[in-house]
Amino acid sequence: MIVVSCPLKKDYIVELIDGYSEEGIEFKHEKTEGIKMYFSINDEERIDRGVRLVKDRIKASELGKALFFNVDKTK
Repeated sequence: MIVVSCPLKKDYIVELIDGYSEEGIEFKHEKTEGIKMYFSINDEERIDRGVRLVKDRIKASELGKALFFNVDKTK
């Protein structure tokens, strides 16, 4: 599971990532708790690549350069 932590624009990030698919990796929003948004992926073996894809997608978005966020995998 991938966790995106961001205090602002949570709905924007969920909309940006939920249903997103690239390189055969698909992301699905599971839940939001406080500033953390949890996304499952269909290929847990490639979770590190999934983290990179999410980070790059947020950075490349319209608001990405203005948002303070962190993307990581759950332990």
